Amino acid sequence: MRTASWWLVLPDGSRRRVEPWGCLLGRAADCDVVLVSEDASRRQALVYLGADGPYLVAMGRAPTRLAGAVVEGSCALIDGATIELPGSSCRVVAESVPERDGEPSWVVERVGGSFFGIGDRPLSVGSDPADGLRIDGMPPRALTFRVVDERLLVEFGDHGTLDGQAIAAGAVEAVGAGARIVVGSEALRVIAGGGGHDATTRGSNHTAALAVTRAALEFLPHGGRLRLTVGGRERSLYLADRRCDLIACLLQPPPPLRVGEFVPDDALLPRVWPGKPSDRTAINVLVHRVRRDLVRAGIDGVALIERSAGGGGTRIVLAPQADVAVR
Repeated sequence: MRTASWWLVLPDGSRRRVEPWGCLLGRAADCDVVLVSEDASRRQALVYLGADGPYLVAMGRAPTRLAGAVVEGSCALIDGATIELPGSSCRVVAESVPERDGEPSWVVERVGGSFFGIGDRPLSVGSDPADGLRIDGMPPRALTFRVVDERLLVEFGDHGTLDGQAIAAGAVEAVGAGARIVVGSEALRVIAGGGGHDATTRGSNHTAALAVTRAALEFLPHGGRLRLTVGGRERSLYLADRRCDLIACLLQPPPPLRVGEFVPDDALLPRVWPGKPSDRTAINVLVHRVRRDLVRAGIDGVALIERSAGGGGTRIVLAPQADVAVR
């Protein structure tokens, strides 16, 4: 199997890979691509990878253009698109690269039917022509399974149930051997695979699956970069707008709360939605989206961002004495 690797091709032919945490372009020396024009802003633009390809976020005062049109906010990019920047430009290129062909570590069963392995590649299940497992009658992209740090996570593209409990569309959940997932009239059962996994199902204490020793959030226009050190390895991603605000509040909770403690919804709401009416449902949706972004970047977002039993509070789960920075 092959997948796409995305690159920015500069005028001199050099290339910079686009990663999930983004490729930052600007005049500042710490940008990934440094622009020399005095018209460029210190943070001019960001190109980052979403679940379905690269996106461009315009940040600077000077215009950033795509196909001659000024970009306001963010927009999706396609292969061959040209980004025009103050004094420079770059072209977006997709390259086909081989995917790792590791042994499946988990197996799912279509109840009463066939068995399917899940390895390094995400497995989408549904009726969309692009789904990796096509089941007629299911909604398109109904489920997406991913193995992250040897745990099996599932993203619900439509509402369903997990072990009889209702799950909203957009939610990401950790599942283990024996878990039963239902969407519409279709049911799937999770089976521990070749790695001998015996993870427990929904409702268990899963925080030991993640040991974050450092969390650093860097604010950028329209969002920010989150860098996490897990098991000595740094993992990063770009978070947009309110998703970034949520993480900032969890890393710097209002006194007397300390990082790692549950931040009540009443304290989160005015920080994330200042001056705007919102409620617990909005927080639940935002937590779903942040978890999904983390999982797609290879980070166990279910273990990292935890909601209290029954809702009402949210916390970020870090290792004891973890180093935390927000700037």
